[in-house]
Amino acid sequence: MRSDKPRDPVAGPDAGPEPPYPVRLSGPVIKGFGRGSKDLGIPTANIPADDLSEKHPELTTGVYYGVVALDPTTYQHETSEGSTSTAVVLPAVLSIGYNPFYKNTVRSVEIHIMPALTEPSPTAAGQEGQTKFNRLPDFYKTKLNLLILGYIRPEFDYVSLEALVEDIRVDCEVARESLLREAYKCYLVDSGKMSGKKEERFVDMSSHIVLDASSKHARVKMCSPTLSYRGIVTSTTSHTKTLSIGNPLGIHFLS
Repeated sequence: MRSDKPRDPVAGPDAGPEPPYPVRLSGPVIKGFGRGSKDLGIPTANIPADDLSEKHPELTTGVYYGVVALDPTTYQHETSEGSTSTAVVLPAVLSIGYNPFYKNTVRSVEIHIMPALTEPSPTAAGQEGQTKFNRLPDFYKTKLNLLILGYIRPEFDYVSLEALVEDIRVDCEVARESLLREAYKCYLVDSGKMSGKKEERFVDMSSHIVLDASSKHARVKMCSPTLSYRGIVTSTTSHTKTLSIGNPLGIHFLS
């Protein structure tokens, strides 16, 4: 059971994800237990968890936060202004485990995709029984890429359905506030260029994010010391190198 202590407003270090994060998962959206929308009013996307323990033993049961991208060849996200994007990266909160409230016997990965951080949070009000969670058009069978950036809390059992929903609401707010921190914002940056072609990225040499620079190649740290990408140097000045890179965070879909 969860304690009555107040929840921390953020999870993970302010300086950015620490090992083992970020962790990348990917797979098609599959049928879940059907309870997220029906019982809880919280739409979730399930991806296969068959070999999760073998490939990612560091992912214990619990609630996490991160970012997701949906394959633009089969799904286009409509923004609040009515326009569509082919490479939208959105914040997410997810559970990995068995959901003790429902006493599941099969481990699952259930992802709730939240609205962009630039949009109002539907879970901010926090009035029990009245919270409305973000809902996207159906994207069943669409391939989903996920970057897990941090751990929020363990799984709990609950005395009521309302208590479970309220805790998930707080999870959404913790995920949102965690991703709004400066060191995490880069994971949500999406210029739209990286979904169909390589991108020319200007790297400021004075910022110390370029390592092992040579005349032809440079290794750049992307958002986190644990993520780097090797690119081709296409031009150089005394202060910058221009790198031709593609999919540096491993979340965007490339044609």
